[in-house]
Amino acid sequence: MMPATALRLGNLVATADQPEHPDFVLMLEPCLVHLLQETLFREEHDIIGVPIDAATLHRYGIPHREWFPVGKRRVYLSVIHPRGLTQLHIGPQLHRVRWMHEIQNLIFDVTGEHLITHPHIHQPFQKTGDAGTQRAD
Repeated sequence: MMPATALRLGNLVATADQPEHPDFVLMLEPCLVHLLQETLFREEHDIIGVPIDAATLHRYGIPHREWFPVGKRRVYLSVIHPRGLTQLHIGPQLHRVRWMHEIQNLIFDVTGEHLITHPHIHQPFQKTGDAGTQRAD
């Protein structure tokens, strides 16, 4: 079970009945999570973490075992097998994490930048006006 309070919009998670199909958190309600590819909300006890591995990092374009910039900080991820932990270095800070949403949240907390972005989640709502596309306020 994953409490909805541990999640943020854009976190990569999975459902207990389909752990091999990660999805993005689109909306959060108390005790409920709406995923991008789902039509209905899921109860928080149906949501599980996505384990961090080199293949998952590669799938989302996240460098593994090399320093890379996120905002004004440098980040380094190293998967430690067989413990299933990942070492996350953000500048001089070291964290040990197990799930993709944890690295997403830690990196955002420290850098203010999203590690993984999705246009339906991280872009502002757009509407078309007479003068073209403009931001809806």
